[in-house]
Amino acid sequence: MNVLEYRFYHTESQAILAYKLGEIDMIDDLTSPYDLPSFINTAITNSVSFSRILTLFYNFDNTKLADKAFRQGLAYAIPNISGERAYTSVPKTSWAYTDKVKKYNYDLSQAKQLLKSSPSASNSASFVLSTFSPNIDFAQSIAQSWTSLGIPTSVQVINTIPTNYQILLSAQEVPPDPDQYPLWHSTQTQSNISQYTNVKIDKLLEDGRQELSRESRIRIYTDFQRRLVDDVPAVFLIYIPSYRITRR
Repeated sequence: MNVLEYRFYHTESQAILAYKLGEIDMIDDLTSPYDLPSFINTAITNSVSFSRILTLFYNFDNTKLADKAFRQGLAYAIPNISGERAYTSVPKTSWAYTDKVKKYNYDLSQAKQLLKSSPSASNSASFVLSTFSPNIDFAQSIAQSWTSLGIPTSVQVINTIPTNYQILLSAQEVPPDPDQYPLWHSTQTQSNISQYTNVKIDKLLEDGRQELSRESRIRIYTDFQRRLVDDVPAVFLIYIPSYRITRR
């Protein structure tokens, strides 16, 4: 009988080192293949994880980000990234998903128009975009795009989410049920990492938890998605690819 031994590592870097040292023969659910495609006798397969969305978060504790038009302008100036596009915080595999929301596809003319009308853009706003190492290339392309529009932006590589970040590019874990009370309700100061506050969003999240009818919940969460995306406390980008590394 074949026996499988599972080992758990705190970081992807630790798992990759263990693989290279021959301590393990497979790594599952990596967010990036890193340099492993060139590693001898290594096979790589990839799939899409609909439970994780690469997301750009605005920190609402930062007064420079208080203006919705400014946040929307920055959203339209995010360059395209390869991958399956996510448009809301609810995964497309959910029974409550809707794509009938505002879509922040890359549009520099729209970005310029919104930023021009926003007082935040004229107040010498500059930002630090924090992200984890797998996202560094995309974060730099965002920073370059914003900087070219007169919003100086630098990139900071982090290991954990700082409490005082300005803008954050990170994967967000989303539950299979559309109830996202922990992620967006104003009382959830630990898990609502944008520190987002919106009375209508709070009410929809509360109603969604109390309603038992699926039909009614679909209406509630459709409204929730439309309002959340329009108010743009975060920009939902792509579903995170998942990579499996196997020794041949």
